[in-house]
Amino acid sequence: MRNYCKNNEVKNLTYDEENDKLIIEYKKDKPAKELTDLSGELAEIKKYLLKNGKLKGKKRSLSEEDLREKDQTTQSQKTN
Repeated sequence: MRNYCKNNEVKNLTYDEENDKLIIEYKKDKPAKELTDLSGELAEIKKYLLKNGKLKGKKRSLSEEDLREKDQTTQSQKTN
């Protein structure tokens, strides 16, 4: 997940449960994308957001900072 966001310069990921839509916000001036065909890698991102995303109404989101925090927590758990 972190690699996908890093490779694609993703700032924020949001899954809209009501509309079954993935919203990807990018860094810099790249326009956001709203995707409804959630197959393959996008289906995995949807699952991850459903499990780990911060709930805001009917949407689950993770920002770049959230992913960085989760990665640091995982790394510190591995070293303990």
